[in-house]
Amino acid sequence: MPNPTPDILQQSLKQIRLFSALPEDLLDRLTLLTSIRTVRKGESIFLQNEPSPYCFGILFGRVRIQRVPKNRQGPTKRLGDLGPGEFFGESALFSDTARSATATADTDGQLVTLLGTKLRAWIGEQPEHGVPIMLGLLQSSLERLQETSTELSIIHGVERLLNNTRPFGESLPETLRFLENALPGIEQLVVYERSESWEEFIPCAAAQDAPEKALPFQHPFSQRLTQSEAPSTLTAAELDAWKVRGVILDADVQAVAAVPIWNRDNAESVLEGFFLAASRMLGTLSPNQLLLLATVGQMIGEALLRHKRIEDSQARQRHTRNTFPK
Repeated sequence: MPNPTPDILQQSLKQIRLFSALPEDLLDRLTLLTSIRTVRKGESIFLQNEPSPYCFGILFGRVRIQRVPKNRQGPTKRLGDLGPGEFFGESALFSDTARSATATADTDGQLVTLLGTKLRAWIGEQPEHGVPIMLGLLQSSLERLQETSTELSIIHGVERLLNNTRPFGESLPETLRFLENALPGIEQLVVYERSESWEEFIPCAAAQDAPEKALPFQHPFSQRLTQSEAPSTLTAAELDAWKVRGVILDADVQAVAAVPIWNRDNAESVLEGFFLAASRMLGTLSPNQLLLLATVGQMIGEALLRHKRIEDSQARQRHTRNTFPK
């Protein structure tokens, strides 16, 4: 793409919350440090354990931040989902060390890029305006830290409830009630499990009243879940249909997400069920809400599969005891 004009660069900087309040003369100077980068879905912006000298602001599109465990053992940890107006990669402002996580374009998008060393020098030369930028970065970091702290406390609470010594039939509904109280705006939480006998997913636990309606294997939404690792959200038309069918009991619900529960024990992965979350908040659930739901949904799924394995083992033992040689 052709080099953007200074006016375009200035307007681009204004779209980033960190710079939006700066006067135009300072934005003019910042444009000398600024460039525009177009990214495609799936493109790496920077990689964990590798240096990257740039800071980034998102003009449009979404960016996923994730961390790979040491030696690549265990699942990748998704740390956050960022959208337009947000600033990331700010560690380049303070040092030239390797990145602690990977940033990947979740959609096609466009980024403002600033070279960290030059922005650092500019802030040093303009302390009266550099200080508000640094305070803005500090506030953003504190907000992310607070959000992470809240999410970790929720995850710890879920883990504690699912691993207690109470029967699973009691601990799972209690876990769902805990989540409903801990997650703002969430009004209905239901776990569905696979029923081979009836070829449908049936509700097995809920925070409040469980719906009686099952979801057939061949239902379009069931088919959509089989094609994704990530949470799936209902369209407005699907939501209205689910309310009519009685799958969603609260008429004021505005958004619904379902987290698939996969059984990876066999050579062929099987969708064992899903974790349904409904919200009264207008619009769709935010990416970070979906990220947290995916994390706790995976924990609930693992606990459900452990419980089913125990039940299957106990059933085999009972069968063995009741089987006599001919």
